[in-house]
Amino acid sequence: MLFTSSGNYQLDQFLSTEANVLRSFFSVNPSFFLYDDTGSPNARAFPVAQLPQYPDGTVVLGKTYFNMMYNFAQNVTVVPVTMAHEYGHIVDYKYHVIQANGMYAELFADFMAGAFLYYRSVLTPTDVYNNLNWFYSIGDYAGVNDPGHHGTPQQRLAAAMAGYNWLKTNAYPGINVTQAIPAAKAFLGIP
Repeated sequence: MLFTSSGNYQLDQFLSTEANVLRSFFSVNPSFFLYDDTGSPNARAFPVAQLPQYPDGTVVLGKTYFNMMYNFAQNVTVVPVTMAHEYGHIVDYKYHVIQANGMYAELFADFMAGAFLYYRSVLTPTDVYNNLNWFYSIGDYAGVNDPGHHGTPQQRLAAAMAGYNWLKTNAYPGINVTQAIPAAKAFLGIP
């Protein structure tokens, strides 16, 4: 079940503002919802649009996952960067970057989220340290051929840092985040 409201006006305003910033930064237009992720905390992206005014897919953020992020960082700045990871998947779906789900799709989204982390840190006070630690904390050691493997903690941190450093080096007026796609593919070693 998808929700448009958390029941907290200030949180809803924060999430709505961040969703709009992410749409602009990534040049994609997905819908954004909250959902009840009790028992399986997560955030997800889907290529299927739920609403016609948001044709590029759907991003959902679990309420339990939100609380986990807040408890991890003791602030909300980890939330937009986690949302950015999901918007990175929307970029992948829209531009057909990675040909299959799995580790490379996750690391691509981490690279894109890292670029957003730099962008956000320039715009507003952002807890860069806790954001990078979050990427490390959500890595796993599943087998490389396991479809659920998202990358090791070291790989996820490296991908986020590579995206952060890419935008830091290439930030100039008129840059479009889609220009990060070739850099992300080169970092991942994929054609």
